[in-house]
Amino acid sequence: MITKSGIIELKELYNFVENDVDGEALDANSRKGREFSKVVTNLTNSIPEIGGFYIWGSYLTNGLWRNIYIGKAGFNKTASLQNRIKKELNAERQFFWKIKLTNDQIINKCKDNYPKMAHKYEWHWERSFEKFNSTHIIWVSINDSDKNEFEKDILMIESDLIETMNPTANRSRPKPYGNLQENTIEIIKKIKELIHKNRPDKPFIPLEK
Repeated sequence: MITKSGIIELKELYNFVENDVDGEALDANSRKGREFSKVVTNLTNSIPEIGGFYIWGSYLTNGLWRNIYIGKAGFNKTASLQNRIKKELNAERQFFWKIKLTNDQIINKCKDNYPKMAHKYEWHWERSFEKFNSTHIIWVSINDSDKNEFEKDILMIESDLIETMNPTANRSRPKPYGNLQENTIEIIKKIKELIHKNRPDKPFIPLEK
């Protein structure tokens, strides 16, 4: 069922934020904001445009992995692994600035940058803070020939993954039904394999302002 898998590191985006003196890149339409998007594109270019699952997380000071958010992706190009991860990194970029600004200062940037839409955007900006400390995203893609089976079981697999891996930022937690899927076990094994394989000697830990 699994065709490819991989992991991307987000340290380059934290480094970008360190050099964004006045938080200009929080405005996605600004020059700096477009530069941030280019870094995101470069980071995600190797991810296939196919369906699967992905997990945001980080390594703690003791080297243990922390699960932060699990997402799913479909087989349409606009809903693929690459597109979903790219969109989340761009749309939820706000949490990266927690290394330089307080939550209130970031929200004030929302009001400054989007005065007419801030009342709608603020909730999404605050929600992004739940992904702070994420330093890696692991992805697992599904064979196109298994598309029908995967789409039939996608919600069951997702609920199993969330219950088993207990990510901190998933607010929606549907109750798993039926028996544990073999496909779920295969996906978890691949995720764990990548976690072990990429465990650093000295983890990069983003520090909150």
